[in-house]
Amino acid sequence: MISKVIGMRLKKIREERGYSLEKVSELTGVSKPSINNIERGLTSPSIDSLWKIATGLSVPISYFFSEFKTAHTLVNMDELTKIDSKDELVSISSIFSWLPTDNFECFYLELAANANRVSQAHVKGSKELIFILEGQLTMLLGEERIVCKENACLKFDANIAHTYFNETDAKVRGISVMIYPADIDR
Repeated sequence: MISKVIGMRLKKIREERGYSLEKVSELTGVSKPSINNIERGLTSPSIDSLWKIATGLSVPISYFFSEFKTAHTLVNMDELTKIDSKDELVSISSIFSWLPTDNFECFYLELAANANRVSQAHVKGSKELIFILEGQLTMLLGEERIVCKENACLKFDANIAHTYFNETDAKVRGISVMIYPADIDR
């Protein structure tokens, strides 16, 4: 079912912008046959491919999962939508998906002992806030290394490649809030 939703959203944004499959492939670095198969719901993209597509089209990744509604939302942490990270040591779940009326999305992160996750640069003007609930997370922002201990918060420009590291033997749990420029959907 999620493959169909992602495919419909991809096709919708491509057609709204008047892009060909080839143009989307050029913008995202994802092959034209892959884009076509994703749009048709025949394949489910990996999280890395979905990040490439989202970045290339200048939309938040959760655009492909969001339910375009504007009422209040209460989320129970045990009912979150998991996002396939393709790494059993890293768990990412969507708490609040991006909506056209908002400029943020929110994720719950868990990194097992000695795990890491590389994130490509996000859209220019994006900010990320990370709240460490448990453990110690080390962030590599470009060349700068920052250690975030339990109960710490970090805010950074997310338009550079960055890596999340758990260099300890204990699990790291945290919340990531992505804040996008107001004109992200244009």
